[in-house]
Amino acid sequence: MEEWASASLNEKLKNQNEKILEEMDEVRRIVSLGLEVRASAGIKVRQPLASLKIKNQKSKIKSNEEFLKLIKEELNVKDVIFDDKISNEVELDKEISPKLKEEGDLRDLIRGLQDLRKKSGLSPSDKIVLRVQAEKQVREFMEKFSNEIKKSAGLEKLAFNAIVEDGQEISTDGFVIKAKIEA
Repeated sequence: MEEWASASLNEKLKNQNEKILEEMDEVRRIVSLGLEVRASAGIKVRQPLASLKIKNQKSKIKSNEEFLKLIKEELNVKDVIFDDKISNEVELDKEISPKLKEEGDLRDLIRGLQDLRKKSGLSPSDKIVLRVQAEKQVREFMEKFSNEIKKSAGLEKLAFNAIVEDGQEISTDGFVIKAKIEA
């Protein structure tokens, strides 16, 4: 038979749970503020940004890597910086470098391809051939990231054609393609 946990242990666990809940509330609040800034700037969450600055240096989440990772993922930022000198509670680095723009375009393209798969009634395990009609610049972009595109969109083969009949249009902020799935 096991002994019941002591009252002091129960109190300690209760305090830890309350601390975690308070920290999660802080994470939610920061993410919400960050999403508001993104929305007011017209920047989609799929577009990665370099950093998020948080004003509160005494924040309880500052030393918790898991919470910082969660904030980075939810707001799609590369870095979280604590800075008392900023004027607002949170500030996003809204400058989009060519590398960040490329990453955002890739995410948009993959999302469009996954939507096309879904509309075609395919399951994630179905491997397909994707025929694409695209301008030279877009084709070069897709060839550069072909391994990532194939993996993320479940493609067996990515083929470029001059004309794709009966294809569906997929557009991102950066470009437009016409694509057709072949099982």
